[in-house]
Amino acid sequence: MPNVIRELEICARAYLDNLYKGDANGLADMFHPKSSLTFQARDKIRVISLEDWLDAVRNRPSPQEEGHPRHDEILFIDRLFDSAGMVKLKCAVPPNFYVDYLCFMKSEGKWLVAQKLFKTDVRN
Repeated sequence: MPNVIRELEICARAYLDNLYKGDANGLADMFHPKSSLTFQARDKIRVISLEDWLDAVRNRPSPQEEGHPRHDEILFIDRLFDSAGMVKLKCAVPPNFYVDYLCFMKSEGKWLVAQKLFKTDVRN
């Protein structure tokens, strides 16, 4: 029986590492190509494409490049079944601090983010 929680923890740590380094290619490898990112702004649901988000990652300085300390933490991992689970985590690209919900599914032996839901807190 697979250890889904441990596998998802490894994926979440890789996500946090790639985000901190600003590695858009590393992040792209972790997401299903049809996935999207969803958030709320001004009381409306907003959806951005994976490609638009990856472009933003490519075109901004990474927290590592700017010398920011890491602000990431895995808060919760939930196994739905052997090939699906969810990770709740905190991360930051200052001045933006995030809470992310990453919904993972396993396809052909590889865990991929099928959907990302997030909240942003801007701190000055």
